Amino acid sequence: APSFGYAQEEAQESEQTPPLTDIQLEDTGLQNPSLNDSNFAPSNSSTARGASSSGGGGSDIGTPANSPFDLGSDISGTIQNSINQVTGKIAFSVPLASIASGTVSYGLSIGYDGQSAFKIGKEQNKYNPTSVVGVGWSLPISKIVVDNKQTGTWDDDEFYIVGGATNSKLICTKRGTNSNGNVWEFQLEKHTNWKITYHPGYNDTMIDNSGNVVIVYIKTDYWSVIKDDGQTYIFGYSDIDTSNTSQSKEFVASWGNWIGDSNKTPTGVSTIVWNLSRITDQWNNSINFKYELVEQKQNTSPSASSFKHTEASYLKEITSSKGSKIQLNYASKNVEEYYEPHREKSEPDAYQERYEKKYLQGVDVYNTKNQRISSYNLGSSLSTSSNGNQKRYLGSITQSSHLGGETNALPPNCLSTIHQEPTKVV
Repeated sequence: APSFGYAQEEAQESEQTPPLTDIQLEDTGLQNPSLNDSNFAPSNSSTARGASSSGGGGSDIGTPANSPFDLGSDISGTIQNSINQVTGKIAFSVPLASIASGTVSYGLSIGYDGQSAFKIGKEQNKYNPTSVVGVGWSLPISKIVVDNKQTGTWDDDEFYIVGGATNSKLICTKRGTNSNGNVWEFQLEKHTNWKITYHPGYNDTMIDNSGNVVIVYIKTDYWSVIKDDGQTYIFGYSDIDTSNTSQSKEFVASWGNWIGDSNKTPTGVSTIVWNLSRITDQWNNSINFKYELVEQKQNTSPSASSFKHTEASYLKEITSSKGSKIQLNYASKNVEEYYEPHREKSEPDAYQERYEKKYLQGVDVYNTKNQRISSYNLGSSLSTSSNGNQKRYLGSITQSSHLGGETNALPPNCLSTIHQEPTKVV
C-alpha cells in the first residue's frame, strides 16, 4: 500500500464534531462477539446451518434446521435458556435462511443482545443509533476493518478481523515486496491455523489510438483468509477487476496523507472496511455477497465525484454458484430515527459522516430457477420519542412459503415481550 505526501491544502475543521472517518470498533462487534457472524468461525465450531453441506448433493437453499422457532409457537424456550446469569440480560440469534453450493454454506441470521438493547433504548440516536434491524438487534456480517489514525499511509494502521468467534487483531508478519508480488502476510493475534494475506490493487498503462498514455485499473485490492478446512474467504473483491462491482469495500476521502473533514476536492480515497465478498471451496463452489453503498462527495466539483466517501453500507444479496439467492429488502427510516450531525447545509458538504437511513424490512429466498420459495417479514414499531430520538423495535417475524403463485403465511413469532421501551430517552 502506498504512502502519500502530506496535503498542501488546509482542511476545514469542526470543533464541535470529531471526524467520523475511523471505524468505531465497538460498532463492529469486537466488544460483543455474541452479535457477530457465526458462519466465520474455526472449523471445529458448531454452527446452525440448514443448507446442505454435502459435496454438491441435496438442496442448495433452505431454512435453518435449528431455528429457535422450532421450539413452539413462540421463542420463550430460547429466551429462558439465553439469560446471562450475571447481568440478567438475554442474548441469542435467530436464523432466517441458509444457502449452499457444494461444501460451502452460509446461514443468514439476526442476533439480539439485551445488554446493548438497554443502552441503545435509553440513549439518544446522537450517541447510540438503532441498527438496521432494531433496538438490541444486529445483522452480523464478517469484515476486516482498519484503524487508520486518520492517515493514508499503512505504517501506523491497525487491522481487525470481525467474524463470530474469531474477532481478533491482525498482526503483520511480512510486508509486501516485489519478490512476493507485494502480498502482505498476517496472522491472528488470537492464533488460529489460517493463512491470511492482503493483495494490493495495481494499475497499468496502455497507449490509446491517439498515442496517449492511459492508466488502466487492472485489479482491486482484497484480503484472502484460507481456513484449516480448505475454504477461502475473500474480503473486498469483485469479479470484474475494473470496478468494485460487489460494492464490498467502504471508503473515506483523503488529501495526500491526511484523512478528515474538508470541502476541498480530495486527491484520493482510502479503504476502511473490506466486507465479506466470497466464500469458495477447493472445487470452485462459491457463495457471493453484494452490498448497496450510499456514498457522498465533499463538494460540487466534477472531480470530487471520483473520490466519494461511504455514508452507509447494506448487505443486499447472497448468491450461490448453483443459482439460488437470498435477497434482503430495506425501507427508509423516518428522519427522526437517525442523527445527522451537520444539517446546516445539504449534501454534498465537507463532513465524512457515517449513519444509516434504512432498516431491514424483509428477506426473500429464491431457488435455482429464480422462483421465490420463502420469505420473512420483519414487523417493527416506533417509539413515541421525537426530536431525532425515535427508536425502532422489532416486534415480529412472519415466515411465508410460496408455491405456484400461492402464498401461505405462518403465524407470526412475536418478539415484543423481550424488550420494553424506556420511559425516557437521555
